[in-house]
Amino acid sequence: MAVGCGKSHTLISTKDGRLFAFGNNADNQCGLDDPTPYDSPQEVRMSEKLVFVQLVGGSCHSVGLTGELSSSRAGRCSTPA
Repeated sequence: MAVGCGKSHTLISTKDGRLFAFGNNADNQCGLDDPTPYDSPQEVRMSEKLVFVQLVGGSCHSVGLTGELSSSRAGRCSTPA
């Protein structure tokens, strides 16, 4: 289970692999299907259940780290060339 927050959004994961997000979602930093802001936690749809050990966010993105050292990210993330 982990909790993380960005500039204006919050992420919560559960022991059973569910992930919830709420707050500003203008850049899809909550990982939800549309850029609507949410006042209450919304479940993030994932292709598989992941148990996150750490969740962090910035102004326009979110990153989650699992116990297997894999990561998942959402939002406006830059990828180095």
